[in-house]
Amino acid sequence: VYDIGGTTIPGNIGTPTSYANVTLEFDASGEATLPVNRYDDAGQINLYARYTVPASGGNPAVNVVGKSNSFWVRPYQFNLASALSGATGIHPAGEDFVWAITAVNATRTGITTNYRPNDVECRVTRVAPAAAAIGSFDGEFTYQTTNSITATTSSIFQDALGVTFTNGNYSSGTAEYDEVGIISVDVRDVNYGGVNNFNVDTDD
Repeated sequence: VYDIGGTTIPGNIGTPTSYANVTLEFDASGEATLPVNRYDDAGQINLYARYTVPASGGNPAVNVVGKSNSFWVRPYQFNLASALSGATGIHPAGEDFVWAITAVNATRTGITTNYRPNDVECRVTRVAPAAAAIGSFDGEFTYQTTNSITATTSSIFQDALGVTFTNGNYSSGTAEYDEVGIISVDVRDVNYGGVNNFNVDTDD
């Protein structure tokens, strides 16, 4: 849904065939500022405008049309969730669980179903045991059957190979962590839409 000042603008694929009326005030230079814009999905879009100049003095009505440059709208953030057994946040080492990523808009619950990732990266941080703990080891977080990332106390983002989204969602039923302790997982999509520093991140 695209909204301008509370008015829902019809979505079109290709050449637009439907429009919605929006009231604008033009200044002496012939310029007008649009009311607050909101797009609830993700992707690359254009805005089209049309104004019909009424027939006058024997002249027929004329449509004046124009469009914006293409621009990208990204998801507001990633929501991460896991289906764990037992008490909240506790899961047996080495046992599969469901791990999911959802791309959402600024409501934090509305799914951006048109989202297609550019370069998804994952960072897995070992929170406990702490780095100074004697005899502690880095574990391996497997997010799907053939792909994993090592959990370290000084973790960095790494390519999350094989992570693909369908209708704004990614889910793996074969996630597992082969050690004991506490880990923190962060996900980001770098340069979404090919736009430099236009990233999608996990909610902090």
